[in-house]
Amino acid sequence: MPSREGEAFERRRKKLAAPLKDYRPVRLAVLLGSLLVVPALALVRIKTFLPPGVLLPYLVSVNGLGLLLNWVDKTRAQARPGKRGRRPARVPESVLHTVELLGGWPTALATQQLIRHKTRKISYQVVLWAIITLYLIASIGFLLPKSL
Repeated sequence: MPSREGEAFERRRKKLAAPLKDYRPVRLAVLLGSLLVVPALALVRIKTFLPPGVLLPYLVSVNGLGLLLNWVDKTRAQARPGKRGRRPARVPESVLHTVELLGGWPTALATQQLIRHKTRKISYQVVLWAIITLYLIASIGFLLPKSL
C-alpha cells in the first residue's frame, strides 16, 4: 500500500503537469505559423504568375486530402483484425509523402501532432522534415532578388 507522502507527491506532480498538456495546441500553432511565414510570402509572389482562382482551391484540396489520408491511416492502424484475422490495408507512407510534397505538409504536420500519428517513427519524420526544409529553401530562393 502506497504511503501518504507518496500519494501527496503524486497528486502534486499531476496537478503541476496538467497545465503543460494544455499548451500542445499553442505550441503547434506557433510552430506552423513560423514555418508558414516564408512560404506564404512566396505564394503571394507566385500568385502573380498563376491564373486567378487556381492556387487557393489547389492548396485547400491537397491539404484536405492529406488530412483525410492521415486520419484513415491512423484509424486503420488502430483497427482490430476482421473476420479473416487481418487488419484493413494501411495507407502507404509513399502516398502520404507524395501528398506532403505536393503541398500538403502543413496539415500533415498538424494532423500528426493532433491525433498523435507517426510521431515516433524516425524514418517518417526525417522525410517529412526534409520536405518541409525543401519548401522553405524553395520559398527563400523564390523570394530572393534575381540579381544575386
